[in-house]
Amino acid sequence: LFRDLSSWVRDEYLASEEGRGNLPARLREYVQIALHPDPAVGCLNYRTDEQKLRRAVIDYICSLTERQAIQLTTQLRGMGSRPLPGNWFYA
Repeated sequence: LFRDLSSWVRDEYLASEEGRGNLPARLREYVQIALHPDPAVGCLNYRTDEQKLRRAVIDYICSLTERQAIQLTTQLRGMGSRPLPGNWFYA
């Protein structure tokens, strides 16, 4: 899940204008906080943007329930036959 989300963040967030890709809102918020230039807000303990993005992905994964993490992994790898239930994914 970590590798899949990290790739998605790199592809969607960094490639899209102002980070407005198809990332879940909560993940997008974690990334925005991690990359924030203000030291009072952003990740001070990390030197590179890649390290900051990894931290944002880890924080997002930690915010998921086990069921959500399994469903998201299935969906990201194209193994699911139906969309994820509910709006939690994009909320």
